[in-house]
Amino acid sequence: MSETADAPVAATADAPRVRRKRGAGGRPRRLGVTEAVLEAAIALAAEGEGIAQLTLDAIAARAGVGRPTIYRRWPSKDALLEEVFARVVLVAPDYGNVRDDLIEWVRVQAERVQSPLGSLWKAYFNRNEGDDVPEILRQAKDRNFIMVRRGIERGELLPDTDPQLVMDLIFGMIWFQVMVYHRSLDPSFPVTLVDTVLNSCWAAESPAAALSGGQAPIRSAAIGEKEFSTQASS
Repeated sequence: MSETADAPVAATADAPRVRRKRGAGGRPRRLGVTEAVLEAAIALAAEGEGIAQLTLDAIAARAGVGRPTIYRRWPSKDALLEEVFARVVLVAPDYGNVRDDLIEWVRVQAERVQSPLGSLWKAYFNRNEGDDVPEILRQAKDRNFIMVRRGIERGELLPDTDPQLVMDLIFGMIWFQVMVYHRSLDPSFPVTLVDTVLNSCWAAESPAAALSGGQAPIRSAAIGEKEFSTQASS
């Protein structure tokens, strides 16, 4: 056999060498498999499978792949769930003002908690169910607080506004309306909720406050039992 026949064929302009991305085992990854696995996990969660009962075997079967295929992309079930949660529950709108950001955040969360994906949403917000993905819980809280912090930095909200209190008030109302009262949320709910919560936080002459119809609050030097009891008795 000649040297020409034994020599490797070099890539040419007409036939460039194509390198496919390889997994941990060195074999080329099938295009679309990652998406299929994520969609399978989300679909199973939407069908009512609890997070603890969501097994890799079930996810692999739904996606039409084997467990080794999943392990080549995620080292554990927790790592896979982190990416699933990131797709479903992490929302970080940035419209340039805190009011629009929070309205969109409430709209998306209210829509998802009332959808078949509500099981993921509940696991995300329920510490007992969500302990499998503590990193995602931390990331979600950080992203939520960022929306309020941006409002403070832009001068829309008072400097002493507490981001955690704002988000707890907003989230708490969603939770009680849907989980405790079992009510369907009206499309106007996000605007009403956000405007009500932020009405006590607006800085003077905030453009967003004007949009909401609110104004900078007049704060008492002592907001506590005395003021509350006075209001209650009036």
